[in-house]
Amino acid sequence: MKVATQIASENPHLYYEIQQGNANTAQVTAQFKKVLDELASAVEEGDEAVFTRYMGVAKRRLVTGDSEQN
Repeated sequence: MKVATQIASENPHLYYEIQQGNANTAQVTAQFKKVLDELASAVEEGDEAVFTRYMGVAKRRLVTGDSEQN
């Protein structure tokens, strides 16, 4: 939340330029949407295993900086 708060407090025009000029933005956005949809579906369907697996992957990436997709 601290990082998100810092980013949201910065110049939105700068962040737009960064994202607009980043060749990977579309791919990252598509992956983010996919995972978010799968998390929402897991909650709606009561699939705790899928939800906790995704949360575990997210935790590992945040803690270790691991960017591999699983």
